[in-house]
Amino acid sequence: MGDGTREKPKSIDERQLRCERGLVAVLLFGGYVWQRDLVIPAVAVGITAALVPAIGLRPFGVPFERLIAPRLRAVTRRVPLTLARSDDLILAAVLMVATLLIVIGLGTIARVVGLVTAGTAMLEAAAGLWVGAPLANSLRGRSRPRP
Repeated sequence: MGDGTREKPKSIDERQLRCERGLVAVLLFGGYVWQRDLVIPAVAVGITAALVPAIGLRPFGVPFERLIAPRLRAVTRRVPLTLARSDDLILAAVLMVATLLIVIGLGTIARVVGLVTAGTAMLEAAAGLWVGAPLANSLRGRSRPRP
């Protein structure tokens, strides 16, 4: 486009989303194993940054975009952006609860919540089963006019 504005994408490469979830799982599993509680808020901030439309950046997707995507074939499967954002929203909310648990001194419970979130992210990365799908479906159903 010649006017300098970028059109917002309506979908995201499924491989990028799976790579993001794999990175989240590795970071959270590492934080659990080495008992580093600050990994949870750091991952929460990274996921939350993807939810801010003004930034237009998916921090955990940058390694995929810069290092992996140029070496792969063309995109064959895409995930709707509303699904990716609702999935990010659920993961960010759970990690924010874990962050609050760390702040009030319940780090052990926060690590368990982080471990469950890591397992969920691993399942998403491996199988492509998105936990945000029910939320995205309800939002999409709500946006349609009812007869």
